Amino acid sequence: KVLKKEFGRQFHIELIVVGGASILLNHNFRLSTMDIDAFTSPNTSIKSAIHKISDMHGIHDKWLNSDFTKTASYSSKLLLYSKKYKTFNQCLTVRTINAEYLIAMKLASGRKYKNDLSDIVGIIQSEKDKNNLITSEMVDKAVRNLYGDWKRISIDMIAFVDDVLQT
Repeated sequence: KVLKKEFGRQFHIELIVVGGASILLNHNFRLSTMDIDAFTSPNTSIKSAIHKISDMHGIHDKWLNSDFTKTASYSSKLLLYSKKYKTFNQCLTVRTINAEYLIAMKLASGRKYKNDLSDIVGIIQSEKDKNNLITSEMVDKAVRNLYGDWKRISIDMIAFVDDVLQT
C-alpha cells in the first residue's frame, strides 16, 4: 500500500527475497528472521517507502536491506533462478529462491556462527517432507549456475553438505 501510495498505480517492482526470509516463505522449520534480505533491479529505489514503514511500525530501517549483495553468497544470476511467490497490491511482486539455490547461497556464505548449517539441514529435511528430494547433483548445478564453480565454497562446507545429503 505504501509503494502504491508513494509511486502511483502504474508503479511495479520485483523484490527478490533470499536468506532467512525466503526460508520462512517456503519452509516450515524457521520461526523468525532478524531482517529481510532482498534486492531489486539496480535502478529502483524504494528507500523512502522502507523508511515510512519503519516509522509506522517502530522498527529499525534495516528491516529490509540488500546488505547480502556485498557478501560471498551474492550472485548477479539470482534473478534468473528466482521464482514468483506472490504479487501484492498489483505493484509489488515478491520472488524467492528455490531450495537448492538457497543451499548454494548458504554454502557460499559458510557462516558456522549463524544459521547457515542448520538452515541447510532444515531446507533438505523440509523438501524431503514434501517428497522433493534434494540431490548432490541439484546442489552442484545450483552452485555452478550461481557462481560458475565451487571455488568460493570451503572444504568444510562441502564435507558438511555431502554428509547431510547422504543421510
